[in-house]
Amino acid sequence: MAVYSTLFTAADTEIVACFPDARRRLATPVTRSGSNPFTGEATEYTTWDPGAPEGTAPTTLAGPQGRPAVDPVEPADTDYAKYLEANAPPFVRTFPHVALKSVDPGDIAEALGVEDPPEWFFDCPDDEGCVVGLPRQALRRISTMGEDERREFAAEWATQSSWLSDPGDCDHVLRLIQRLAHGVGDDAHLFSHMLP
Repeated sequence: MAVYSTLFTAADTEIVACFPDARRRLATPVTRSGSNPFTGEATEYTTWDPGAPEGTAPTTLAGPQGRPAVDPVEPADTDYAKYLEANAPPFVRTFPHVALKSVDPGDIAEALGVEDPPEWFFDCPDDEGCVVGLPRQALRRISTMGEDERREFAAEWATQSSWLSDPGDCDHVLRLIQRLAHGVGDDAHLFSHMLP
């Protein structure tokens, strides 16, 4: 099953201002029960997410909420890229972003050997998919990779990824992450909005 993925960056101040249910990770993980957002099956999982603050609702991604849209970091110059961009959530398109398919930050972090959890958690309404953060340590490592190191990691990631198996596709995603990270402050975070 393919998953639509829109990668986007947001700074701490934007996260707090734009996502009222945003919360920082716990100091230690906890075990919870819930349902898989893609299959709906009941599951038990370990999480660093403290849970949404009482009285907050997830921010809808269906509208721009008064924020201006920004162009994607890679122009949507093919019919397929235009399709992906048009189907990315309007609110996500107000942040530096790129619309892709089948990119899971957890997949990238695991291939890098990064075990730190993402810094931030927030929810989406039930019918709007989910947002997953890339651990900050992973973003820093990717953003500082030279071309040779990036290509070498892309080849390794392609052998481990549950979604992408072509080293060229993996390298393309890594280049886009580098472009997203370029020019943003040290408090920037990378997220992927994922929708089956």
